[in-house]
Amino acid sequence: MIYKQCKMNGKQTYLHRKVWIEANGEIPKGMHIDHINGNKLDNRIENLQCITEKQNLQRKNSSKGYALLGPNKYQAQKKFNNKQHHLGLFGTACGAYMANRMFFIGI
Repeated sequence: MIYKQCKMNGKQTYLHRKVWIEANGEIPKGMHIDHINGNKLDNRIENLQCITEKQNLQRKNSSKGYALLGPNKYQAQKKFNNKQHHLGLFGTACGAYMANRMFFIGI
């Protein structure tokens, strides 16, 4: 999937970066703007987070982020800094996936 592009101050940029800058100011050097739900076309400010390059790479390289434990029972999980974090139990795969995707918000 390709990021949406736009113009800002006469220069071509990515829409998610423009949305972030308009809401929060300049993006600090070395930081990345990430789509929390993984949908690169969802550029709502509440779906964007500013994370480090390391966090961004870890999010890209993570597995689906949950395990099926039984009927309608999904365990959300996230591996970070070589430590496995259990994020809770959910009734749907979508709920567990979103918990995984939102892991870095609290850090």
